[in-house]
Amino acid sequence: MIEIVDKILLKIIRKLSKIHCYLLSKYENVKKWNFKYMIPEKNAKNIKTYEEFLLEALRKNREVKNIAVTGDYGSGKSSFLKSFEYKYPECNFLDISLATFDEIKNNETKKDISIIEKSILEQIFYREPV
Repeated sequence: MIEIVDKILLKIIRKLSKIHCYLLSKYENVKKWNFKYMIPEKNAKNIKTYEEFLLEALRKNREVKNIAVTGDYGSGKSSFLKSFEYKYPECNFLDISLATFDEIKNNETKKDISIIEKSILEQIFYREPV
């Protein structure tokens, strides 16, 4: 089974590599384009207020064990958390994402909860060591 998956992944990688080479040759001026990458930054700006609230929650109330950060896609949640983690390494972090892009159906609440619980456990058990 693993060999089959490896072969499929290798074919996908080769195909993506060909596409990548084609795109690079077709668009030589890519470096002139001004892209904004949607990846977390560890030097996020304009986060002082959020930082103060999070520090207060972590330092003043020892019963706080979990904190959720929510917001729209691309709003800066991950950048805020990466910046905070970088600035305050003495705090313990465990990143768990509950992002979902599937349509939620009202009659599948128990199934949804089970999927969320499984996702949390997988992220805890299979995370990369720091």
